[in-house]
Parts: sequence; structure tokens; C-alpha cells
Amino acid sequence: MFCQNKIKIDFVAIKDGKKEYYQVTYLLAAEEVIKREFGR
Repeated sequence: MFCQNKIKIDFVAIKDGKKEYYQVTYLLAAEEVIKREFGR
């Protein structure tokens, strides 16, 4: 995991020269976790 512009990134994939950034989570059981993960 690394941070880019205060966003935590778990994985970076590169396909056909295009980068995609992924953040994964195991469980979204509590409202505070959902707010933290989605910024709402």
C-alpha cells in the first residue's frame, strides 16, 4: 500500500500502457468505515 495525494492505494495495474489504481477492503460493517473509505 502507498499513498498518492492522500489517497491510499493497494494495487496498481498497468495494461496497454494505462494505469489503474485499486483500493480493496475486506469488510464494510460499520458506517464510520464506509465514510472513511468513500469519503462521505
